[in-house]
Amino acid sequence: MTLKPGSGREQENRTGSRYYPLFLMLVFFLILLGYFLAWPIVMTDTDLWYHLSGGRYFWQNGTIAHDAFFSYVTPPKSWYNYYWLFQAIVYKIYQWTNYYGLIVLRAILYFLTTLFIFLFLVRRYKNRTELLFGLFLSIACAFAILGREMAVRPHLFSYFFIVVFLYILEFRRDKIWLLPPLGIFWSNVHGIEYPVMFLMVFAYLAESYWRQFRRLPTGEMPGKRERWLLIFVFYTIFITPGMFKLLQTPFQAAAYQHLYVSELIPIPFQSFFVFAPVSVGGTIGLLLNLIVFLSAAFFLLSLWKRKLRLSHALLFIGAVLLLAKHG
Repeated sequence: MTLKPGSGREQENRTGSRYYPLFLMLVFFLILLGYFLAWPIVMTDTDLWYHLSGGRYFWQNGTIAHDAFFSYVTPPKSWYNYYWLFQAIVYKIYQWTNYYGLIVLRAILYFLTTLFIFLFLVRRYKNRTELLFGLFLSIACAFAILGREMAVRPHLFSYFFIVVFLYILEFRRDKIWLLPPLGIFWSNVHGIEYPVMFLMVFAYLAESYWRQFRRLPTGEMPGKRERWLLIFVFYTIFITPGMFKLLQTPFQAAAYQHLYVSELIPIPFQSFFVFAPVSVGGTIGLLLNLIVFLSAAFFLLSLWKRKLRLSHALLFIGAVLLLAKHG
C-alpha cells in the first residue's frame, strides 16, 4: 500500500495539534467530574459536620468559634480556628442548597485543581514524547489526590491554591498581582498551610534576587513591582483573626495527635518502595511513590546537567522536608 505524499504529515499534524491533548484531557476531566457529582456526602467524613457546626455558630453569633461549644466537656477546650472562613462558606452553601451544593463545591475544586495541574505539566513540550509524558503525569497527579479530594474539608482549597500559585509563578508572572488577594483568602480558609505558600513565594523571589545579584539574564523573572507584590504575600497571614496565634499553629500539635490524625502520621521510608496496584488504594499509593521517585530523578538529572534552577531546587528541598515531617 502506497501512501500519498503529505498524508503522513497531515495525520501527524492532526494528532499533534494543540487541541488534540486538550480534547483528551477534557474527556478525562468530564469523566472524573461525573464521578465526583455522583459520589454522595458520606457519614465517615465526620469533620464536615464539625465544620458545618462551626459555620452555623459564626453566622448565628457573628463571631468565630474558638472552643468546643458543641461538647459536654466543661470548661470547653479552646483552640485557634484557622479555617473559620471555610466553615462560614460551607455552612452557607449547605443552608442554601443542602448537601447537593457541597457535592458541587467538591467537584468544582477538584476539577479546577486537576485542570491547573494539566496546564502546568503540558505547558511546554518539544515533541510528542514530552507531550505524552506530561499527559501521563497529569493523570497520575489527578489520581494521586483522588482519595483526599473526596472529603469536603479545607485542604481542598489548599490543593487548588498550591497549583494556582505555582502556575502563576512559573508561567504567568503578569498575573502576580493576583497572589496577595489569593494569599489573604488562603490564610483565612486554611491558614495552617501558610508555610507551603511561603515556600513557593520565597523560592521564586530568591531566584529573582539571586539572578539580579549575579547579573545573570533575568528573562521572565519578576521585576521590581512584581517582587514587591511577592513580598506582600508574606504579610497576608497578618490579615487574619488572631494573626499571632496563626504563626505558631503549624508548629504546635497536641499530644498523641500523630497517632490518630492521618496528616500528622510520619511516613515509613519503606512504604515508598511498595508497588501493589491490586486495589484502588494500592494504585493510588503506586502513583504517589512514582511521583516521588520521578521528582527525585529529575532533580538529580537537572543537577548533573547543571540546569537546575534555584527556585526548583528550593521547592524540591522544601517538599522533601515537609514529606519527611508529615503524611
